[in-house]
Amino acid sequence: MKALFSQEEITRDIVVRVSVSYLPEQSEPDRGRWFWAYHIRIENQSHQTVQLLTRHWIITDATGRQQEVKGEGVVGEQPTLGMICGAPLSFAGLVYLVSGGDLSSLLQNGVHAGDALMLLAAIVYALYGVLLKRWNLPITGWQSTYMQALCALAVMFPAFLATPAPLRQVNAATLPLIIYAGALASVVLPFLWIRGVAQLGPNRCAIFMNLLPVLTAAAAIVMLGEPVKPFHVIGGGLALLGVACAQAFPRPLRAARQGLGPLGHS
Repeated sequence: MKALFSQEEITRDIVVRVSVSYLPEQSEPDRGRWFWAYHIRIENQSHQTVQLLTRHWIITDATGRQQEVKGEGVVGEQPTLGMICGAPLSFAGLVYLVSGGDLSSLLQNGVHAGDALMLLAAIVYALYGVLLKRWNLPITGWQSTYMQALCALAVMFPAFLATPAPLRQVNAATLPLIIYAGALASVVLPFLWIRGVAQLGPNRCAIFMNLLPVLTAAAAIVMLGEPVKPFHVIGGGLALLGVACAQAFPRPLRAARQGLGPLGHS
C-alpha cells in the first residue's frame, strides 16, 4: 500500500493516504502546463461510522503559490435522468436490431450457450470499467495497457502453441487480421477505454457500448453491401436516441429532487 500511497496522515483513527503522479502525456512544458494526478484513499479504522461531508485542500506549488479547493465531499457516481430514460431506449433498439425486426424469433430460437458466454463477457467488461474507477491506480493509461498486453500474451501463448499448425499460419490472408487484432483491438481499444473511464466514469462510458451493434450493422452495409432494411433504421435509431438522451441529461436524480446543481465527482 505504501508503495502506491507514499504520504499518510492519521486523525482519530481515520487514515488518509495520498499519492501524486506526474502526467507527461497531458503536460505541455513548452507552454508552461504541467499536469499532476492526485489519488486519495481514506480508511476508517475506528469503531464508529463516519461520513465525508466536505473537502478542503491547500495546494502549494514549487514557487510557493497556494491554491485552496473547497467543495462537497466525495459522492461517487449518481444515476442521472438521462441514464434512466436512455438505457431502456437503447436496450429496446438493440433487441429490435438483433432480432431483425421480428421479436418473436428471439423466443423461438431459445437460449444458447453462446448467449451465456456473451452475458458473462458483458458482466466482466462492466466490472472491469467499475474497477478501473474504483482502484484509480496512479499509473498512466499506456502503462496499464502494456501490462494488460503482457498478461494476455502470457495467458494466450500456450493456447497458441496448442493450436494445430495449419490453423496458426501467418500468410497474406491472416496477416491483416492479426495486425488489426494485435494493434487496434488489443492496444488502442483498451487505452481509449481506460482514458474514457478516467474522464467520464464507468456509468457514462457503458452507455456507448450500445452503439456496438449499430456500428456493426452500419459497417456491414458499407463494407459488405448488405441492404438497408427498416429494422436497421428503427433499431439503430432507438439505440442512438438512448445514447443521446444519456448525454443530454447528465444531472443526477438526487440533485434534481433537492433542487441542487450537479454534484461533483472525485
